[in-house]
Amino acid sequence: AITFDDGFQDTFENAAPILKAMGYTATFFLVSRLMGASNVWMEREGYPSAHLMNWTAAKELLKHGFTVGSHSRTHPSLTQHDETRISDEVEGSRRDLEDRLGAPIRYFAYPYGHFDDRVRTAVHRCGYAAACSTQSGFNNVSTDRWGLRRLEINRHDSMRMFARSLTFGQNHMRLTEELNYYFRQAFGLIHDKGASLGA
Repeated sequence: AITFDDGFQDTFENAAPILKAMGYTATFFLVSRLMGASNVWMEREGYPSAHLMNWTAAKELLKHGFTVGSHSRTHPSLTQHDETRISDEVEGSRRDLEDRLGAPIRYFAYPYGHFDDRVRTAVHRCGYAAACSTQSGFNNVSTDRWGLRRLEINRHDSMRMFARSLTFGQNHMRLTEELNYYFRQAFGLIHDKGASLGA
């Protein structure tokens, strides 16, 4: 599954057409009260301003078979707020998106990837089918659906880093860990080969 957080305009202009041409789908998690504005939560931390897609772009995504999910109303760290604010951000964002897009919103991505039991419970209670964190790793049938893991890929990653993330299910893996893995694999093959020859 391919996901994009925040709803940046450049993901609509650049990523969506490439994905469509290659026959891939993806889920775009949008910040409902900042549609057509900018990434103010990042600007406060000194990051450059970037445009967020507007409602027309979000409707285009749906029209071309992509999925839209909620990423809260204003992108706060939900674990830092009380239940009233959490509920407003979680339930309100879903309502905003469904009202404006006319489509069911089934998935949520925690802003900054931050969640605790209170936040998870609010998302579950609101009726989302699943929610994404930023914890690295693979998912399987036993993974908590409201704490799905993801592999973070960004524009600075080399193809080697990309392949490493997909192979090992980790966002940040040291080269020594990778070499140790391949050493164990090679040793296991040699050991198995020797055992079968001895038999």
